[in-house]
Amino acid sequence: TVPTWSMTLDMNKDNTLIAFGGLDNKVTLHMILDKTNAKEEEWINISYFEGYIAKVKFMDISEDTNYLMVCGDCQCHIIDLNEYKDENIKNIEPYKQWKANADVMDCAYYIYSKDRILIVFVSVDKCLYITDLYDNLTLIKVKDAESDLNCVDISNNGQLLVIGSDDFCVRIYRINQKMTLN
Repeated sequence: TVPTWSMTLDMNKDNTLIAFGGLDNKVTLHMILDKTNAKEEEWINISYFEGYIAKVKFMDISEDTNYLMVCGDCQCHIIDLNEYKDENIKNIEPYKQWKANADVMDCAYYIYSKDRILIVFVSVDKCLYITDLYDNLTLIKVKDAESDLNCVDISNNGQLLVIGSDDFCVRIYRINQKMTLN
C-alpha cells in the first residue's frame, strides 16, 4: 500500500526498484526483495522537494549509473541513488538540477553516447527546456506554446521531440545531437 496520493511512478529496468511521488512533496523508493511474490521493502524516502512530484523516471544509462529524474517543484532534478543507498534522506543535494519559472510537469532523456545525454522537460510556464546531463553551460528555453505544457517525449532514435499542451496542440520538433531544433 502507498500512504500518499501518488501522481507518478516508475520501475527500474531490472525490476528491483519502484519510485513513486505525489502530493506529499517526497519521493519514496521501494526495493523489490522477491520478484516472484512482489514482496517489497521501503528503501529510501527523499524529502528534499518544496512542491508536489509530477514525474519520476529511472535513467538507465549504464550498470554503474543509478540516476533518478524527478520533476514538479519548478525544477528538474537528477538524483544519484548510488550516493544515498540504504539511507532515509531529508536534505539531499541533487547531482544536477535545472530551474523553470513554474511547476515542471514532465521530463525525458535520450542517450546519444556515454558523454552526451539529452535532458528535456516542460513546464506550466509554457516553455520547453533542453539541456545535456554533462554540460553545465547549456540550457535552451523554447517558448512556442500559448498555454501550459504538460508532457514531453523523445523518439526511440533521438531525432524527434514531442510536447503536449493545454492549448489543444501537440508540437513535434526535429532535434539533433547539437541540441538545435527544427
